[in-house]
Amino acid sequence: MDQDKSGLISDDEMIREACQIIEKANEEKIILRLLGAMGIVMTCSTVSKDCLETYKKLERLGGGTSMFTDIDFAAYAKQKKDIEKFFKNRLGFKPDIAINALFGNKRLIYYNTVKNYSVDIFLDKLEFCHDIPFVNPKGCGRLELFDYYIPPEDLLLEKLQIHNITYKDIVDIAMLLLTHKIGDSTSQGSLNGKYVVNILCDDWGFWYDAMNNLRTVEKYINKFVEEKKFTREQAAVVLSNLASLINLIDATPKTNRWNKRAKDGTKKLWYRPVAEMEKRINV
Repeated sequence: MDQDKSGLISDDEMIREACQIIEKANEEKIILRLLGAMGIVMTCSTVSKDCLETYKKLERLGGGTSMFTDIDFAAYAKQKKDIEKFFKNRLGFKPDIAINALFGNKRLIYYNTVKNYSVDIFLDKLEFCHDIPFVNPKGCGRLELFDYYIPPEDLLLEKLQIHNITYKDIVDIAMLLLTHKIGDSTSQGSLNGKYVVNILCDDWGFWYDAMNNLRTVEKYINKFVEEKKFTREQAAVVLSNLASLINLIDATPKTNRWNKRAKDGTKKLWYRPVAEMEKRINV
């Protein structure tokens, strides 16, 4: 078993663990899909063979420490009982009794005590600074669109919803925009800009943090070129996709809900503060 200096299993083995869990869940007709950095690395590397090397240049991967300290999944609340049986009985994972009792209607945590990692499962939506739904108002789910991870636009929204964005988040957003074109549908190598825009243009607070984060990423791209972490060609691709997304957001009419909330602006708290127990997913 490969381990890094901290005693955690290697990033490669963590990805293999995650994929095996998804495949075993599939056998029992349970839908689990990856969130967070692992989902982003997998979708980007599926599209681009150079993805992992670029991640290393950006100092987001490699360097002797693990990028992944746990595994984060999206799932459907309607399968909660099956998920609980699956992790406890089939996989032999230890449940976090306190968290599962308090937040079990929207979140479950399990521990692999043999290989020393945890599994975090978010039901129907991700709730941190802002909400990202995995089920639409009509009850249709998005988790079946890809085999191992949530769609790339959801992965992007997951990063854009962070109020206090970090360098790691900036890198992940840049990598998504490097490997995925902004389009109007969900497919491999394409990011559904319309879906992103429809969520942001209905929620002023989410829109405000997302726009600030996109502008922050924009400022970092030239710095990446100067530091030889990006080629000029890579920077041009990211900046083009950034501009396309920002223009689409600006051009899309905002809902009454958005306009009503915009009147208060930042005078009223526009994001959900993340408590210590509600830790950020693996980023």
